[in-house]
Amino acid sequence: MINRKIALSALLLWVLLLSSCAQIPRYAGVEQTVTYLASDELAGRLPGEPGNLMAQRFLKNTLKQLDIPPAFEEYEHSYDRPIADVKLCSLSFGGRALSYPADLKLFGYTAEALSLEDTPLATADAVPDEPCILLTDDFAMQPPSSAVKAMIYPGANLDSIAQLTEDKKSAVMKLSVLPDTYEALVAAAQSGTPATLRIECEEKVARENNILGKIEAPQEAREAVVLSAHFDHLGASPKGEIFHGAYDNASGVAAVLRIAQQLRDAQPSDLTRDIYIAFVNTEESGIHVSGGSRALATQLDRSYDAVYDLNIDCLGAPGKPLSIMASRGAAPLALDASAFFEELGEPLTAASGTSDHTNFALGVNFCTGFENINTLTDTLDGVDFASLERLALLVGRYASALACGRTLPEVQAAQENNRAALYAEGVMPQFDQCLLLEIDGQMRHIYSDSSGFCSTDSLLSRFGLDLSGLVLSDDTTLYGADDYEGTRGFSVSPFPLSEGERCATGLTSAEHPSGQEQICTGSLPFSAVCRIDFLLNEERVSIPTGDRRTYDAYPNFTIRRYMLSNIAQAMAFEADLAFAQESPACGSYGAWSLYLEPAMPMGSSVQQTVYGVLRDDEAQVAYLWSIGVPLRTLPGFPPDDHAALQNLLDTLRAGEICGRICAAWDTR
Repeated sequence: MINRKIALSALLLWVLLLSSCAQIPRYAGVEQTVTYLASDELAGRLPGEPGNLMAQRFLKNTLKQLDIPPAFEEYEHSYDRPIADVKLCSLSFGGRALSYPADLKLFGYTAEALSLEDTPLATADAVPDEPCILLTDDFAMQPPSSAVKAMIYPGANLDSIAQLTEDKKSAVMKLSVLPDTYEALVAAAQSGTPATLRIECEEKVARENNILGKIEAPQEAREAVVLSAHFDHLGASPKGEIFHGAYDNASGVAAVLRIAQQLRDAQPSDLTRDIYIAFVNTEESGIHVSGGSRALATQLDRSYDAVYDLNIDCLGAPGKPLSIMASRGAAPLALDASAFFEELGEPLTAASGTSDHTNFALGVNFCTGFENINTLTDTLDGVDFASLERLALLVGRYASALACGRTLPEVQAAQENNRAALYAEGVMPQFDQCLLLEIDGQMRHIYSDSSGFCSTDSLLSRFGLDLSGLVLSDDTTLYGADDYEGTRGFSVSPFPLSEGERCATGLTSAEHPSGQEQICTGSLPFSAVCRIDFLLNEERVSIPTGDRRTYDAYPNFTIRRYMLSNIAQAMAFEADLAFAQESPACGSYGAWSLYLEPAMPMGSSVQQTVYGVLRDDEAQVAYLWSIGVPLRTLPGFPPDDHAALQNLLDTLRAGEICGRICAAWDTR
């Protein structure tokens, strides 16, 4: 064992020496930055690998070259990242032998090793009482019983290797295989052929680095602006094919460096907020659990009264307009950024996705969409360098204005009928998620145009409710607040539009983000209907996190109203009802039919959701509510334990809340 440790230490030292001896170029602009970071030499910038370390050296050297000092004592901002290494992973059945990572992708793991010899393969409709390996194509499905020791899913490809960060911890081992292998496994299950599965993972804590520079305000600042971009990517496939990550996110890194150069050249003397130039690590492998931006946000929150994160992830896609996305609660920042870009005449469009900005209370992300990311074809061809530099400089102008004291608007500005404001709010409407449907023989473009945030007090006042002792959150998200009768916030119009004609979204056909006739292939967004979300302060659960702290989780309550006389809302109800009915029925609660979802591990916590459905065909209205209950442990409430579930709903006063909100809706 000692010799093995010595050998591993020597190997690591040799790798570090190789990466430190590699030629690191000097910074020479946007195109050179993307080209270097996306080169074969950096091999996909996977955390812990030489290419990631070389990227760190390049960023550190560039900050020195730009004469931007480190944010702390060193440019490296170190943090711990719990992760598991796969020591053994093999599967054999019917004379076939599969190995990791060529044939198997492990994306959910347990700390305990697993060794199953000649174990039955089972499908969801025939789970035995004895230990088995479950085959399912439902990625949301959780183990239906303690007999299930591992789960295998069909996967489109095995190109990338999932880094097993803490958010990948699961109740059982979870693997994916190629579709043809999955079909062979199903055939083996049907013929009674057993399988042998062995998996062993070793948990450890890896030390990772962000790279940070800082431009200080002349006087001590109580607020800070962060310009961030993640520099890590996916590494290489099991076949050695490189995920170059030119667009995701060498483009964002190049943009932040260009802005840093812009700020260095301008040398603004009227800064009232400190500026952090932040290159964050490990975004691709557990952003909310062990991402570098989370570690940075946690530290800065202790030092400042407010931190404004301007994140850039995926910028400069050819022919794509700019999008601004906001973290929950960051509507004022998104609205202000939106107004700034509209003043410059820069067109904005909608986008959805997640990035490092979501780890900041006041965070926005600038992007040009998330097409073709995390693929082997994300190469230099997917970046328009002229567009990248132009947009970077515009973001830099906003960053400079913000750092020099620009104030933010009130949240109420979200209620204005302003296209860019509605886009930027990030909650609703998502115009690129609008639906294109054939209704009565005509193609119809269906979209929503009403949304907003309101305070809890405002919500209670609006609906005349007294829920004292139940409402926890200071800000309650209110969707479709003005759509009391299903007429204002939802519209249907012919599509495509006539030449030059604008729909109520303010766009022409040609300006729609996803093309003239391909707006969305998904289901109708929930923003089609009135919806209220808030948190209940009963049944609080303290849940440990990866950084050895705890957070308090509360039940999340959501209720929606559907006007069935409106064809779009009726369709939305049928879609939502079908989703709820995928969970087992579990009796009734007053007039509400109940459905109970199996308890699901959510990172290091467990959550179980109960749905209530009420439909009144005479009044042409339907309601659907859901309560997400945080639990300390599995298995949660079983569907057949109606008494325990009724007691929980009584404790949460679910019936009273639903009744009073529905009554308030119905009187308006």
